[in-house]
Amino acid sequence: EYAGMVYPGRDVEGVVEMMLDATQNYNKPLDEERLFGWHAALFPTGRSGMHRIDVGCYRNGEMQVVSGAMGKEKVHYQAPSPGKMK
Repeated sequence: EYAGMVYPGRDVEGVVEMMLDATQNYNKPLDEERLFGWHAALFPTGRSGMHRIDVGCYRNGEMQVVSGAMGKEKVHYQAPSPGKMK
């Protein structure tokens, strides 16, 4: 805290950095370096909550965005298979 202002956490800073880059450089290609830079900004510790994640590389497995209680899950998004990402 400085002069009554609370500084945001590193995770918030990462989102701001990524959004500024995306909006200010919208005309630049989204290449691997830029994409992985966003990933590093969003996950500077290499963790998402309690889960360790690989930062700055393509994933090896399947990925879904899911919500709901166990047994009543709702899949909101099914990511393309890892082989299709490059």
